[in-house]
Amino acid sequence: MLTLTIPHTRADTLEDLTDKKSAVMSELNAHSAMKKLKARIGWQGYVDSLEIRHSYASGWHPHHHILGFFTNMHQNTRVQCVYDAKRDYYRIATQTDKSKIAKEKAKLNQAILETQKVIKNAKSGGKRQANAIKKLKKLNDTAITELHKIEVQKYIYHIFAYLCEKHGLRRPSEAHGVDFRESDDIQDYLTKQSKIAHELTAEQNKKSSYSRSQWDILRDCESDKPQLVAYSESLFREFAAATKGKAKLHWSPEFKELWLDDEEEENEEKLHDDDDTDDGHNYKITGDIWNRFFTAADRKNQRQLLESAEKDSLNNTQNTKLILLVARILLDIEKGKKEKEFSDEQERLFQDWLMMPPAPPPDYISDYDRNYQYS
Repeated sequence: MLTLTIPHTRADTLEDLTDKKSAVMSELNAHSAMKKLKARIGWQGYVDSLEIRHSYASGWHPHHHILGFFTNMHQNTRVQCVYDAKRDYYRIATQTDKSKIAKEKAKLNQAILETQKVIKNAKSGGKRQANAIKKLKKLNDTAITELHKIEVQKYIYHIFAYLCEKHGLRRPSEAHGVDFRESDDIQDYLTKQSKIAHELTAEQNKKSSYSRSQWDILRDCESDKPQLVAYSESLFREFAAATKGKAKLHWSPEFKELWLDDEEEENEEKLHDDDDTDDGHNYKITGDIWNRFFTAADRKNQRQLLESAEKDSLNNTQNTKLILLVARILLDIEKGKKEKEFSDEQERLFQDWLMMPPAPPPDYISDYDRNYQYS
């Protein structure tokens, strides 16, 4: 899960922050450097949840929780890239970049060797040798483009920071601006340590000693402290005006295309319409998901799934639905990998068969047949 925090101060208005945030996020998704990263890690889509909190010390605190899905990434993944000093961010290195860097290095090394020969052959202490020494020093100090291998979080941070500054925001800190947590196991989505579903959908249940959600602010409007009531009412009006008509949770087009097809949504709506007793917390678990993640060998997963469903019913949240959706996506990714491995193995066997020498003719074939049919 990727968390992006917009830089903010107490002096910033929420309307100004959300407008600039929207511009940053829109350009981030469309940025060529991000598109190359998505292609590199096998990006499949994402669910994006906007959360806005407020603290007395630093004002409004808008940030995005982005649950992304990818097929070509592991915990130690590094991306090979080049640094754009003008914009202060990295981009994925292309073959053209690599060829250009190799040529630059070869040209520089050749110039250094030639200059060293001049120094060696020139008269000691002469003007020619002195000029060659100066030239050699300059060549050694020449800055050339280098290839870097960096973490995905650092790569995203530099693009995000560049776009924040471009759209009039302060540069976010590397420690707090971008947080990237990776997992490839459904267990991490079910355990309390992960809290990914909670982060995405249960904003009203979060408790913090230093910041308030819009629901906390609304509750404080009924406080018995007049100053707190007046301050909270002002904040909630500002929140309502700044977020009117804006979605809190949305899916990427790729995500909808792969896993949220129209037929599935229509069937779900029809099921809800036909069942008058449905409170929105009835979940259907398919056999393949159950057999993969919730069998008798996975009692812990079963217990946590039931606890999540119970909390959804009590708190009117949708964490269980998100957990099952994540399970479906992980299972589809696993199936895709197995199908590719099977296809690669079949291709290898076919190529081996093509390279096999032809079998010799059987002994019972006549000389005539051998000469005219197998020659």
